[in-house]
Amino acid sequence: MEQFIELFQLTGFPHVTLPMIIMWGIVGILLYFAVYKQYEPLLLIPIAFGALLANIPSENLIEEPAGEVITTDSGTIVASALKIGDTFRVPPVTTEIAAHLSRFSHPAKAQQLFVEEKKRATAEKERLQTIAKKEQVKYDAAEAKLKATDASDKEAIKEATRKRDIAKQEFARAQNNVKTQRGGIIVSVIRPGKNTPPSSQNTIADPNAENAQENWKKGHFVQVPWIDATGKETTLLVNRDDRVLSTPATGTVISARAVGEEVTKGSAIGKLHSEHVGGLYHFIKLGVLLELFPPLIFLGIGALTDFGPLIANPKTLLLGAAAQLGVFMTFIAAVLIGFTAGEAASIGIIGGADGPTSIFLANKLAPHLMAAIAVAAYSYMALVPLIQPPIMRLLTTEKERKIRMSNLRKVGRVEKLVFAVVVATVCILLVPPVAPLIGMLMLGNFFRESGVTERLSKTAQNELINIVTIFLGTSVGITMTADRFLRNDTLLILALGVVAFGFSTAGGVIMVKIMNLFLKQKINPLIGSAGVSAVPMAARVSQVEGQKADPTNYLLMHAMGPNVAGVIGSAIAAGFFISILGSH
Repeated sequence: MEQFIELFQLTGFPHVTLPMIIMWGIVGILLYFAVYKQYEPLLLIPIAFGALLANIPSENLIEEPAGEVITTDSGTIVASALKIGDTFRVPPVTTEIAAHLSRFSHPAKAQQLFVEEKKRATAEKERLQTIAKKEQVKYDAAEAKLKATDASDKEAIKEATRKRDIAKQEFARAQNNVKTQRGGIIVSVIRPGKNTPPSSQNTIADPNAENAQENWKKGHFVQVPWIDATGKETTLLVNRDDRVLSTPATGTVISARAVGEEVTKGSAIGKLHSEHVGGLYHFIKLGVLLELFPPLIFLGIGALTDFGPLIANPKTLLLGAAAQLGVFMTFIAAVLIGFTAGEAASIGIIGGADGPTSIFLANKLAPHLMAAIAVAAYSYMALVPLIQPPIMRLLTTEKERKIRMSNLRKVGRVEKLVFAVVVATVCILLVPPVAPLIGMLMLGNFFRESGVTERLSKTAQNELINIVTIFLGTSVGITMTADRFLRNDTLLILALGVVAFGFSTAGGVIMVKIMNLFLKQKINPLIGSAGVSAVPMAARVSQVEGQKADPTNYLLMHAMGPNVAGVIGSAIAAGFFISILGSH
């Protein structure tokens, strides 16, 4: 029975938690929408499967190689468990640690974070002690067998000695693991600015007191359990502005900064070393972290896109710009709710209906929210046919929906080639951070329109974009651990995403109505909603709504103009946010 229990402990079943099971349900919903409703299946399926893998206790999948513990803000180190020679061990499925304690609405929740980490550290130490005891039993048995071996049998003595030495080494290694490990994954607490010692007046003795939440919001302190650098349990005073840092992976500390030192944002306060080089997820996610996948997706989009309708009717470029209204309105709303500027910008870009751009921006300004932002962006892109029509009908009259537009002129190859070069040059000069997206978008389009790179164009349209889509979706999905996704922030992001889509749709429609006040040849306001960059779905919605008013009216090609303009517009909006907020 004991052996059966030990074997069971080696499986992943004991590590399954209720939040993981909830995430399995969310994965099922995403797969249902992708397979049976066909909402963006090319991306929702790999995202959902990645989320499933992230919420199954596993090994050699999401592990990262040891590296640096990086500060998330400038400030003073007020607590640190980093001690040279100690080894930190991250569980197979890591718990996401909030970088900013104000993410917890109540001090009791912040205290719970430290309590759980102390339990994890204690459990890890007990596990290692159990292993050490077993290794000691093996060593004692090997030593006893050596003593009992006939001294005249040299071969037997040699073999018994070899086994005894191996057992001795394993026992010593197990003892060292118990001695050096600190368990858990919280390693340091950074206090922004100078370290101001708490006073008796602002210390919250009881996190569950009636006035605890009010004092917590004011920046007062709360007592939390802590395991210090020597492994001793102590009490630490933290406030809502403190940053909690965690280990990047299992590894041995080879350098560390001391408590009381001032550090700058982005600097390393400790380095860990490990022979482990990382699991599958570590290498796949580098495509997002190193900003490879979103630009490659844009390369494929460029090769698939015909900018002819936009060139034939340049006025529709304004509609792509107007549809960014949702991005900036949602940015303001998110800031007012309490998100940081970087987080708000990453949430706002959902209104651009551009998944790769949302991921690109979130990776730079709010990587901890990438999973929720990516799922919201792609989910709402898939729901364009449900979200946009009511707004379009609300803002237009039946007479406006029946407006017919003259046929677009034919655009020559030279115009399209010049357009690709000029747009790439102007946009990159205007907003330099957008170079990876716009540059690859126009390169893909140049492949398409040049007529001399058919193989490259077809590769970008098919094999390349398909492969990158698999890796991008999976790497995004695998960040959807229960601790990251099952938060109040996620619900707020989903709600703000709808707001962003609504304002973006309205912005394009209203811009057309304004333009019609000055134009002799009127524009059908329905094509304004296509200013979001969900290509070509948003344009198809304009076509469908137009034919409901007049079955003989064809708006698809007219709607493609603002639709592709929206791709450029959302990329420029992202570049603007990176320029303004990236250095802060």
